[in-house]
Amino acid sequence: MPNDPLQEPAFAAALRAAMESPDRELEITGPDGGRMRVIKAPEPGVKARIELAAGGSGSQVTVLWEATEARPAGYPNELPFIPNAGARILTIVRDGLPRTQVQWFGVADLESVVQRLVADSLSEGWQHTGGQLRSPEPARVITLERGTEERTITVRAVPGLGMISLVDAG
Repeated sequence: MPNDPLQEPAFAAALRAAMESPDRELEITGPDGGRMRVIKAPEPGVKARIELAAGGSGSQVTVLWEATEARPAGYPNELPFIPNAGARILTIVRDGLPRTQVQWFGVADLESVVQRLVADSLSEGWQHTGGQLRSPEPARVITLERGTEERTITVRAVPGLGMISLVDAG
């Protein structure tokens, strides 16, 4: 994924302040002049929607989903859902090409969820690209492809974090 401005310290601090603010909708200007619009609780199951002006022909939208047992009505059908795990869905469009990243946090049983994500992907026509890439512990990376699309599943088994990331690129 391209650099995520929300991970930059200044934007991250501004986002924390916006989330703590009593205002439901805010606009923030970052140190580089970039504009971020934060809308809190725009629909059931959504903690916040964050829109970033990427400039030119680009856009970036992040949706922070609450951890729920059942898939919320507005959760994208084309993306996997993990019950009882908070999710962050980041969609970046550059020159008309979308890239989507989903990060799930607080996943209790990482291995069974990863097995389900891979099995579901295979049943949707994705194919392994030649095995798993090994990365330094505690991370593991699995790559899949479907035509010209690529899907990467990354597992981070950090104590207390339990994070899985899935990136789709067209």
